This record gives sequence, structure tokens and C-alpha cells, in this order.
Amino acid sequence: IRYGKEIGAGKLQVTLNTADSTFRINVRDLRFRDETFERFLLLGKFRGPDTLYLSDFLASKGEGFIEGKGLVSLRGPWMEIHADVRGIAFHRDFVLGGRVDLTGKPGDFDLTVDGGYLNWKNLSLDGIYLSGEYDGGLFRADELRVENQRLFLTLRGTFSASGQDLDFRTEFLDLSLLDAFGVKGIEGTAKLRGRVSFERGKLVNAEIAGSSVGLVFRGLEAGTTSVYYEKKVAGGKLSLSARHLAFQEIQFDSFNFLVLFGEKSWFAARAEGKDALFNLRGRWRKKGRAYVIELTRGQFRSPPLRVALGAPVRFEVSADTVYLSGDDLYLGKDGIVRHIEGFIRRGKDEVSLEVDARDFDLSYLRRILGAETPLEGNADFRMTLEGALSDPYIIVDASLEKPIFGDFAFDSLELKGRYGSGSLVLSNLKIYEGGKPSWAYAEIPALLSLSPLHFEILDSGLIRSGVYTEGIDPTPFLKHLGNFLVVDGGVLTLDLRVEGDVKNPVFSGHFSLKAREGTITSINSYLSDFYARGHFEDEIVFFDTISGLSEKGRLLGFGRLRMRGLAADSLDLTFRARKIPVSFGPDMNGIASGTVVLRGPLPRFWIIGDIYLDEFAFVAPFGRSGGGGGPSPSPVRYRLRIKADNNVFLLNELAEMEFSADLELKKEDDINTLLSGKLELLGGSFLYLDRNFNLTGGEVVFYNQREINPTLDIEGETTVAESILITLKVQGTLQEPEIHLTSTPPLSEEDIISYLSFGKPFNEVPLSLSDLELIKRRALNLAEGIISKELRRRLRIQELEVTTGLAGEDPRFTVGFYLSRNFYLRYTHDILAVEKDVFQARYRLSRRVSLYAERDKEGAFSAGLELTLRF
Repeated sequence: IRYGKEIGAGKLQVTLNTADSTFRINVRDLRFRDETFERFLLLGKFRGPDTLYLSDFLASKGEGFIEGKGLVSLRGPWMEIHADVRGIAFHRDFVLGGRVDLTGKPGDFDLTVDGGYLNWKNLSLDGIYLSGEYDGGLFRADELRVENQRLFLTLRGTFSASGQDLDFRTEFLDLSLLDAFGVKGIEGTAKLRGRVSFERGKLVNAEIAGSSVGLVFRGLEAGTTSVYYEKKVAGGKLSLSARHLAFQEIQFDSFNFLVLFGEKSWFAARAEGKDALFNLRGRWRKKGRAYVIELTRGQFRSPPLRVALGAPVRFEVSADTVYLSGDDLYLGKDGIVRHIEGFIRRGKDEVSLEVDARDFDLSYLRRILGAETPLEGNADFRMTLEGALSDPYIIVDASLEKPIFGDFAFDSLELKGRYGSGSLVLSNLKIYEGGKPSWAYAEIPALLSLSPLHFEILDSGLIRSGVYTEGIDPTPFLKHLGNFLVVDGGVLTLDLRVEGDVKNPVFSGHFSLKAREGTITSINSYLSDFYARGHFEDEIVFFDTISGLSEKGRLLGFGRLRMRGLAADSLDLTFRARKIPVSFGPDMNGIASGTVVLRGPLPRFWIIGDIYLDEFAFVAPFGRSGGGGGPSPSPVRYRLRIKADNNVFLLNELAEMEFSADLELKKEDDINTLLSGKLELLGGSFLYLDRNFNLTGGEVVFYNQREINPTLDIEGETTVAESILITLKVQGTLQEPEIHLTSTPPLSEEDIISYLSFGKPFNEVPLSLSDLELIKRRALNLAEGIISKELRRRLRIQELEVTTGLAGEDPRFTVGFYLSRNFYLRYTHDILAVEKDVFQARYRLSRRVSLYAERDKEGAFSAGLELTLRF
């Protein structure tokens, strides 16, 4: 069924009942202009010859529907319609809903919408109220109000096919609503008011004023902003001001922008901050469908960036193309872009640009690219860009002074290169360092895009490169090879060629390295007059010889380093050493000889070998936890057999012991160094109770513990009163030593301590109070290790400490235990009764609340409520 050009239907069914004057109209696929309703149902009754009562009508479209009732007079005609609209989708994906009331003639009616809502793309608004009048093609909105959490808008005006004339006011606008209109990523709130007029879709008059708070847009942030826009037939203006403006790391306290347009159009912008300044002026005009913009003054400063215009720069901007040309664009203090000319056509992904620059600061390029790798120096260059923005063709001819690229630094550099179709070619690269030249060339698979800005070296494809140098700093190359060797004052001579697939390139050439000083990092071995020579073969770097001198000996080595791609993968090096310094942690240092192999994947390679210790010192205190070998994590593993006939010393504040050694040093993870084996005591001394005991024999046994805490069995002796021999036995462990004293002839402990302290038996010494305290302390010292160990074994206590003091502090006894799940008691007793006994009681009311009571060593009591806060 068709009726004219705008109405049609797939199927029409009409039922009339003349008995009760009712009717039923059922339509399938009702088409009205560009919209189609799958079903339209109309039920009603004739009231007289010219009046229809619509008891119910229903129109459905997709998941939405319109349902209502009304009255239609055929004389006039005249109508009164009341309908509920729910989720009806119209042209351009508009989804509408609400309560609609319509009264009047088909060409002249009043319209009211209440409880309305609108969904369009990702825009969703509810709380819509509309009241207005339609008359002969003109709709007059008496009030349009939108009131919800994201928008509070009131609008009045007229709508027609020829134009619109509107007054509006927003008390609140969530700026993220603009996302539906293509303004992506904007945040903040705004207030606006104004009047706008359109004629056939074109803005002819406008006056808009407003402000915003918390504006965020594409890296730009503003605390507060205000805007005013005015447009008339002869021209207009736009002014914008902001406080506390920030763009990335650049901070401005104030920003002002003004544009005037008309016969003479110009613009000005200025922003100021503590360390930043932005100042721009220029003219603009319309040229056909394009705009011509001429920057007459420009200045930008934000350390380390500094840009200024020495002459006007001209832009011509059309829908998809930007042409630009200019001279004397100053960068930094002395840098200048002499000439820049070309165009960027974004819509067609096309660029054509020529740049001629002098003293260009490379740190600017690092900031533009957002690179983390250090990039410094000044460059003179000529550059041409052609082709697609996503894959341009680039030619560069440049010379650089004092360039720094990551770990590489040179006096000067000259290069000619090009990029195109996934390949970066450096046809001629000449480097000067220390007055000596180096040459290089390279052809590397790479990916460069200017939109979006991106650059990377690809991990697949063919590579062809070469380097020849007469002498440069080797530090960056050694770092690239895993930093197993660190040198100072070194010179690297290199003739290297790399060809083949990036993942498995073939190396050829040779090298030599000389340095005043060198350190093999895995064993902290310091050497002088370091020398290495080798060659490249396929994916292997061969070290034909490695040598270095120590104060008393020398190191000789050879081996190879296997590469995977352009990075070191594994090593196999053999060293033969004679009296070189070694270190396995801050407390384990000495001089060693022997053969050591460094083998395995980097960085978790193994050090395997047999070492003879010419000299070695191990520092570990009695009574405290020792180290685990390495104080900080390291991926290097050890498996070393260590022997020594003598000159292995265990040192601390009480002892100097010399041993022979038969040990195995192992490190099988990133943290723990394990030591096993035995040290046989050769001699030494032990200070105890102010007496030096000459050590006569014993051993120290290590049992593969993560902490250095060997078992002790050491004997020593000293003579008092000319003929009494007192024997000292140190047993237990290094962290918990147990000390026993005996004598020949046999004496009581009181007499032994008295002889050691005063040179006489206890009953012959006229003891003062201080002398008596001294004996009590030293007697308790003797029992300290045994008491702590035995009490912990026999009692179920959480805390036990017997403080006797090898250094002579007041002896105390402390015990702590739980009387119940929530009640903890801690008690400290001063054995010599110099201070008051200390106790602490704590009862936990809840996980974060406790009651406490305590008495300190002065005898003062305190109590209170304790709160635990976690943050």
C-alpha cells in the first residue's frame, strides 16, 4: 500500500461494527517518511458523524512503542492526543521516551512532553520537560528544561526549516557529555548562558558567556576558566582566560587568549608561570575553504625547552591539509631552524616536509618522543620527509657535537641516513672520540610512524652493519654484554661486522681491550694493566686471551661469549689465577690462586673451580647473627672448593684465630651463599674476662647453613699466679657460644673467676661492693648461653633473654609469655638489684584496642588505652 511519497504499509486490516459504531485498524510495517513501525493498532468509536474517540492506539518499533488514547474531530479538523513513548528509535539512532500531550489542529497544535528522556550514541539524558506550540512550520518552545545529575538546562526559542533562534542557560553541565559530539576525553563542569541564531544550518548571530571548573582535556588541566564568544554579521570575537593551567609537566599560573575576526582578523595568547612563558601573536584570514595563519610573534620557555620566532611562520589550513613555511625559528639559546617548508595531509595520510636546522638541541627530540633513554647534544642537519604519515620516507644529513645516546657518548658524530619501507639505513656514520675516528654503517629493520608517533627496532628481518674504531671507551659495549667486567681508563679497538637475521645474526671481525684497571664483578676481583684480545665468529665472541695483574700476582684467561640476536646470551670463560684479590661479601675477603670457570646463561651463570687461599679473612661477631655471604641479591651462582694450609683468619672483637681450611662455597639461588666444610685451628688468641687465652687447638665446622653460624670446638689456656693453668673451652655455635672454664689444679668457679680478675683466690681478696658485683657479673657471663638454651627447651615461653654482657653491662633476666589468648605478661629482673624490676601487662580488648599497665626501671607506674591505626 502506498499513499503519496511519505506513507506506506505492508498490510492493512480494517474492521467496522455498525451496531455499536466501533472500529479497529491494524497495520503491519507502517512507513512514514524514513521511519518504519512494525505494527500500528488503532481502536475506537464514532461519536456522531464527524468525531472519532480513540480508546487505544499502539505503535511499535524495535524494542520501543507508543501507546495512548485521544479524540479526533473531522470537522475542523481538531485533535487531542495523550501518549506514552517508551524507547522509540528514530533517525540517526535517537531513542526517545516520555509522556506526550498534543492538542490542536494538524498544522497548529500545542505540545507538552513530561518525564522525557533521550539516548543518542553514548549520550543519555533524562528529566526532560518541553512545552511549546507548532504553527505552520514554526515551532515555538516556550520552555525546554533538562534537569538531572549531568545537566541542568533551560532553553526558549523558535525552530523552523529555515532557521533557529534560541535563548539558553545551563546552571550545571558535565563536560563529559560532549563525548557524544566527538570531543573525546574531556572532563569538568561548566556554566553557560547565551543566545544563538541559525539560518539554514549556518550560525549568523551569537553571544555566549560561561565558566568551567576542573577542566581536563588531552593532557591539559585548568583550575578555573571563563569564556566569552560574540558573532555578528560584520565579525566577532572570542576571549578565553584560565587560572592554574597545566599541560603535562608545564605549569602556568594564568592564561589569556583573544581572537578578533572580521575584515581584519588577528589573535593573541599569553600564559605565565614561575618557570614557564608562552606568548603568541598573529593574523589570519579565510582563503576559499582554507584559512591562512601567519604567526608574527612567538615565544615559549619551559626549561629545558626554549623556542622563539625570528621571522613570521605561515600556515595554510584546510579540511585535511596543513601547509607551513618559515625561517629563523630559534630553539634554545643558540639553536635555529633556518628554514622549514612543506605540508601534512592528515586525511590522506600524506606528508611532505623539508627542514634545515643549526645547533638543534637533541634533548628537545627526547622530550617530544617521550623517550627514557638519555639523548643529548647539538645537531646541524637537513631533513626531508615524504610519503605517508604512518610510514614516511626520510632522508637525513647531520653533524652532532658532544652527542649522548643512552650509554654512548662521543666528541662528535657525522651521519647520512634514510628510512623507508621498514628499513633504517645509516650509509655513513663517522664518530670522533679522544681525537680518534671511528666508522660505522648499518641497515636495520625498523618501524617509524608519525601518526601516531612511534619508533621501534624490529625483532625480525635482515640486518647488515659494521663498526671500525681505533680506540673508544669500552664501557657501553661491556654493559651491553652483561657487565661481567668493569674497566676504568680503558680503550677498545674494534673491527666488527654483523649480517643476517636479527634473531640469529652472524658476527665477524676482531677486537682488543686495554685498561689501567679492571674488576671481574662476579668475584669482586680488582686488577691492574688489564688486557683482552679476541675475535668474532658466527654468533660467538671468542676471548683469545685475558690478562691482568694484582699487587702480588696475575690472572690469565680465555673463553667465549655466545650472542642471541644483538644481546649476550651465555658465557664459557676459564681463568687461571695466582694471588689475585677475591671477595664473596663484605665480611669475606682475601688473596687466592687456582682455576675458575665462568659458565652458563646470563645473568644466572655459574662460577665453578678449585681455589687455594693464600690469605683470607672472615669477620663474624660472637653472639649475633652472621651474614649469609652476599648482602644483596645477585643472579650469579657459585660452586667452589676452597683449601688453605694456613693464613685463614676468623676475626671479631674477642678473637683472632688462624686456621687451615677445607671448605665448599655454594650459592644456588639469588640470595643465599652456603658454606660447608671445616677449619682446623692453628693458633690465635681469645679475650675473655679481661684475659688473653692462647688457643691450643680445635675446629670450626660449617653445615650448609644460610646464615654463617658454624659449630665451635675451641680450646685455649692462660696462666695465673705463675703456676695455675686455666683452660677455656668454647663450644656451641658462633651465634650462641657456650664457654666453660676449668683449672689445673682444680678450683671452684669462684676461685677461677677471682684468679682471672684479681690474681688471688676468692677468700684472700678483700672485696668491696664493686668487686663483688664484678664477680657476680662474670659468673653469670659463664652461664649465659647454657641458661638461655636450657630454659627455652624446658618452658613454653614466647620471649627469653639473659643479658650478662661480654662487654660488662648490668646482668638482667627477662621472660615473656601469654597467660591467656589476649593477656601477655613481660617481666625483667635486675640481678644486681641496681634498678627496679620492670613488668609490662597488656590485655587485648579487640583487634585494634588494648589495655596496658607497666612499671619502668625507675619504679614509676603507668596505664592506659592503646589504639592501633593501620595506614
